[in-house]
Amino acid sequence: MVLKLLVAMRLWTFLVGATLSFTIGVWWCRYIVPRPGTLKSRICEELQNAAKPTKPKHLRDEIESRDLLFIGVMTSQKFLTTRAKGVHNTWGDKVPGRLVFFAGKGDTTPRVDFPVVYLTVPDNVHPPQRKSLAMLKYIHDNFIDKFQWFIRADDDVYIRTGRLAAYLRMIDSSEPLLLGQAGQGKKHEKGRLGLRDGDNFCIGGPSIIMSRGVLRMVTPHLEFCLDNTATSHEDTEVGRCLRNFAGVMCPWAYETRELFHHVYENQDKAYHDSLATPEVANAITLHPIKDPAYMRRLHVHYITMATQELDHKAWLLRHRLKNSRVATKLVRTTARVTNSSNVFQKRANFFGNIQSNSSLPWEHFNTRQVFSVTEKAPLRWIHDSLRDGLLKVVRDGKKVIQKENELKAYHAMRFGKDILGYSRYHPVFGQQSIIFLNSVNLIQHFAREKQRKSVTKKWLQFQQPYTPLHLRTIPNHHLETVHFVVPLAGRLENFRRFLSSFEQAFLRRDKKVKLLVVYFPKLKDSKKHQKLLSMYKKKYPHDVFHWLNVNSAIFQRGLALNMGSKYFGKQALLSFTDVDLVFNTEYLYRCRVNTIPKEQIYFPIMFSKFHPNITRTGKTKPRNVFTFEKDAGLWRVYSYGPVCVYSDDVSAVRGFNTTIRGWGLEDVEFFEKFVKGGRFRVFRAPDRGLMHVFHKHAPCSPRSTFRQQKMCRDATAAYLSSTSSALDHLLKKQILKYKDYF
Repeated sequence: MVLKLLVAMRLWTFLVGATLSFTIGVWWCRYIVPRPGTLKSRICEELQNAAKPTKPKHLRDEIESRDLLFIGVMTSQKFLTTRAKGVHNTWGDKVPGRLVFFAGKGDTTPRVDFPVVYLTVPDNVHPPQRKSLAMLKYIHDNFIDKFQWFIRADDDVYIRTGRLAAYLRMIDSSEPLLLGQAGQGKKHEKGRLGLRDGDNFCIGGPSIIMSRGVLRMVTPHLEFCLDNTATSHEDTEVGRCLRNFAGVMCPWAYETRELFHHVYENQDKAYHDSLATPEVANAITLHPIKDPAYMRRLHVHYITMATQELDHKAWLLRHRLKNSRVATKLVRTTARVTNSSNVFQKRANFFGNIQSNSSLPWEHFNTRQVFSVTEKAPLRWIHDSLRDGLLKVVRDGKKVIQKENELKAYHAMRFGKDILGYSRYHPVFGQQSIIFLNSVNLIQHFAREKQRKSVTKKWLQFQQPYTPLHLRTIPNHHLETVHFVVPLAGRLENFRRFLSSFEQAFLRRDKKVKLLVVYFPKLKDSKKHQKLLSMYKKKYPHDVFHWLNVNSAIFQRGLALNMGSKYFGKQALLSFTDVDLVFNTEYLYRCRVNTIPKEQIYFPIMFSKFHPNITRTGKTKPRNVFTFEKDAGLWRVYSYGPVCVYSDDVSAVRGFNTTIRGWGLEDVEFFEKFVKGGRFRVFRAPDRGLMHVFHKHAPCSPRSTFRQQKMCRDATAAYLSSTSSALDHLLKKQILKYKDYF
């Protein structure tokens, strides 16, 4: 009895002492507040926070009372109509919560159609530490009880809001958490950022994500953080403040570098190249994107990905429904057992739509080349679109193998660089691919401190069906004037033939066209050319023909076309052409339809005629120039001289390279500007209304670059004759004797 009484007294003494200690501690922190930033202040904050309930009583109250996400985008007034508008018109339209832009005070306030909060801080002060901390305080004072998560973002970041929402819903927002890409500054800044050993900060570019508990704890100390900065970096100071007063920092996990992607080098051209990369596919936020046009390009890329995934799911559901109906019918009619290999064979051939004994050939490929039997050339280099498709197949194959090996005790996995495979395209159903992947798996034995390698070789088959057909109406531009620009120096007879074709194809049919001849008088006298052109001016007096001289002693096609693109003013539809071309009326219509201002450029592929004395075109009529036969010529696929483009679009890519001297290369660089720029679509197709008449090629100048000389020699050889015609010519001239080879 005495023992029980003694235990009860000790327990009662412990409870009373703990209660009094806790009460005195809270009273001390409330009425005798120590200086912020000290150890005592940290202890007092913990006691105050412990005294206040941080979670609702029931989980349903936490979920139903608040929206998921609030995104505050920090910008400035000069970027409201460019970057901020680009964010609002792309990913900002699908935020699962609310999106608000924050700018400082300035002299002028542009009018915009999206929510903007103008803070009482200077707008043009860099680094924007005061603006960033003022934004966090405004968010806390107005939205702390309305949302679960808060994001501090820049106006040059792209956020995949759908994937971000799915990611955040898996995390408990009631805990004090901070998410982003961890950083410790550059190498030369180590030890100078005011960070303690092992601390980091969230890099501001890819965005900083914080739960409401973190924002609530740090807001009372924002003024102190602003008055006690250690660096000029805004995101570093935000990170120090969060670490000191909320006790949180960015996670060190390697996956955060993939989820919150940041380009460190060559930031001005970030995401300008191909978007079919693992980094773009796996990221939730991407930074930086300075140009709103590339923000739109990235947005379209993700919409296309989502559309393809939905189309693929719909395609699978349709065929599963079809197979279930067939299976139900078979069960009712017969009790035979279906062979599993036959079922797999049908699934692997678009659910039986392609016969298993189909003779459709496969193409063999590796990482750099494609070996095909459908073309004359035994191999060809992989072009960009095909490479992107094959890389996607390879990435999906690697994911399959990694998923299969998740349950095995593999310490690491490496894939071989050499990739082999097969691919074929069905014109109705889609693409089929078979790839061979070689992986090396490392198994770590911690007890023996050794690694054992395990090699895995797998063949994987993929198929990607085509999506359903989509119909759209293309606007008609048949009334728009086409302005032809022709660089010229000498070559009177070629010019005479060009004007004759121009008259027959366009002028006699009363088409809306104009012609500008850009001439180099220092190379060849222009009197005969101007006299010939004046005859056509008298015949067609309605302002059709124009003349422009170039003050240059060297023929520069790029310089001439740059001058010609500015001659007719803005928003003029231009057709860059050469004096060796002849036309028919259909070309004019295709030039108008296939060229869209600020969107699409038309690079027609012309048909190049072979040497008339070698090729076997004597069977055709002498005047019939537009003859498409294998011995008459070939499509000039690697020539980019003819182009239909608007004058404003030429200025947008800064025109041709005027430093190139001599023959060739300027058209290739002009084409690459539109392809690599990302703003424009390039429409490239054979045009039956554009014919290149054979002429004796100018000698390849030894002063040209090696690349120009190679292109010149290849063009001279490739467009001379077909193989069969060249062989007949050599046998006819008895340069080769038939009996020596056959």
